[in-house]
Amino acid sequence: MHSCTHCGNICPSIYPYTDTQDAEIFDRLRLNIFPSQIDIARLKSDIASLEGEIQDLTSLLDKLWHEKQMRERAKEIRESLLSPIRRVPLEIWAEIFLYAIPEPLPFLDFKGNLISQVDTDITTMESPWLLTHVSSYWRKLAISIPSLWATVSLTPDLTFQQESLVRLQLARSQDFPLHLQLRIEDYDSGDIGKLRTLLFPLFHRCATLELATPSAAIIETVCCHPAGLPSLRTLTIRRVSGAQPDNSKMHNEHVTVFMKSPHLCAVNSDFSLAELSLPLTKLKSLVRVPLATFEQIQDIVNAAPELEHFDFSFAEMGSGLRIPRCEGLPMITHNKLRRLHLSTTPSEILSSLKLPALRRLALEEGGFMNGRMETLLEFLYRSECVLDDLSILHTKDISPLLPAVLEYSSYTLTRLAIVVTWSTAQDIYRLLTMTPESELMPNLQRLSIQDWPDHVPTGMTTFFGSGPNSLSFYEMVWSRGSKLNFVSLFSREVHEMTPDLEPHISRLQQRGITVELFGVNFSTRRRIFP
Repeated sequence: MHSCTHCGNICPSIYPYTDTQDAEIFDRLRLNIFPSQIDIARLKSDIASLEGEIQDLTSLLDKLWHEKQMRERAKEIRESLLSPIRRVPLEIWAEIFLYAIPEPLPFLDFKGNLISQVDTDITTMESPWLLTHVSSYWRKLAISIPSLWATVSLTPDLTFQQESLVRLQLARSQDFPLHLQLRIEDYDSGDIGKLRTLLFPLFHRCATLELATPSAAIIETVCCHPAGLPSLRTLTIRRVSGAQPDNSKMHNEHVTVFMKSPHLCAVNSDFSLAELSLPLTKLKSLVRVPLATFEQIQDIVNAAPELEHFDFSFAEMGSGLRIPRCEGLPMITHNKLRRLHLSTTPSEILSSLKLPALRRLALEEGGFMNGRMETLLEFLYRSECVLDDLSILHTKDISPLLPAVLEYSSYTLTRLAIVVTWSTAQDIYRLLTMTPESELMPNLQRLSIQDWPDHVPTGMTTFFGSGPNSLSFYEMVWSRGSKLNFVSLFSREVHEMTPDLEPHISRLQQRGITVELFGVNFSTRRRIFP
């Protein structure tokens, strides 16, 4: 043992250990010679001495390890002071936090249908709270950013703890415009009263409202406010199954609370205009709204000069779908409407429309029965629009319909989305693979094909197998790599053939074409939620 020259502590002597007796000991072990009494005493003395040294060295190692850890920690905290990330201003951190928070999760899937659960690891509500548990610095910074706390999701049956957290979140949001999500299904009058008490002071700064409810009467009960919702810009209302209020059968008047929202510019609603009164002057988007007459279309278009996106269907009346007669309608012209979605709509409606600004057209659910393709072509030529985005959904008339549209817009289309049966999808594959790129949609950038199974022959695939003229769909995609940058496939046959598709898809990805299978990016395996 000696005194350390650095710390002054008594440390065991450290020297290279050499066993001078190991050769003799191994010889005796090989010859099976038992030691004499003198050798036994000497061996026991050696063992005791070695055990003492081992104990001293173990203690020294523990001390040295502790000292090493202390010095590493001291080094790390000094290095952290020199880290370039500490030069990032608070304003930049705030922007990073905002980008780290997922977008407010909608109640809708990619078809616009109501969903109850979303496949995600971190919800919008949880994210701000997670940021406060990383460090005291992040906690202080997160609390100081009101926009982080401005998305609030509520149901009437809040527990006391949930209500306390919501109130704390609202306090942290300060006066920032709110995104409110309300889901009201099973409830009692006490729950509704508690929810109204919580919401009443917030309506003046509600910019986005998503509401799922079984009755228009509930909307008026929950959202009724003397000043309405003056800051509201985006409104989404979904009709869900649930308990009806006692006064719902007596509720025949319009819900008028939104008429006091002069800045309302986007509405996505399952409730008809007979149930909701809406200000249309600044409206830019009206989606999914059920209509009863063609006159309502005319009234909306005339009253909404800023309308850019119109998606409607005709409401179901009684035992089936009511398709109003459209003979003798005056021509409807709108110079700003860019997106039109026709669902369960006869083709005759296009004979009364002229939309020169139209860029995106979606046709759904047999809207072109009886093969009235000439009506569609007349509409396109009359509008003189430049169509660059086409969606054809759930229609059996796609074989004559798609060529008719492409006759007008093949050179301008950059996006094509198709949802059809598997057998019909084969016609699409043939059309795309038989026609040279220079003649058919040469500027196509995004292609999405979704089919649902009716009957898929075993082992059949059109993605990388031989197609007409020995050209496969895969080869068609590859040949368009200079322009085409995104392909989405959602089909039974692709699901069954995925292992065989991997090398082909990998080649497409290496060329810069993003491939998405069943809503999942093929490379990152991350679900893309529209």
